[in-house]
Amino acid sequence: MTPTAIRSVLCGLAGAIFAVAYFSGLAWNVRLYARDGIGMKAMTLHLSRLFTAAAMFTLCAKIGAAPLLASFAAFQAMRLIILKRFKPAFEAG
Repeated sequence: MTPTAIRSVLCGLAGAIFAVAYFSGLAWNVRLYARDGIGMKAMTLHLSRLFTAAAMFTLCAKIGAAPLLASFAAFQAMRLIILKRFKPAFEAG
């Protein structure tokens, strides 16, 4: 494997793992907003999720275009899997 391929695979794995953490944080964030409204804890978590996502994708972009695309593709794939997994909970309300 070439170094670019190895970096792409590693960034893809990082993107998938990050997606699980990101959407777990999103679920926690929704519960905080629903329970407390716009509180400091909910806003801090929300901003930390956004800044962490920006930092992660910026790091992958600095490595190269292929690693960035791999990480984003893995992130989106995990997003689809997570949404499909929890679709019954969304429909139930």
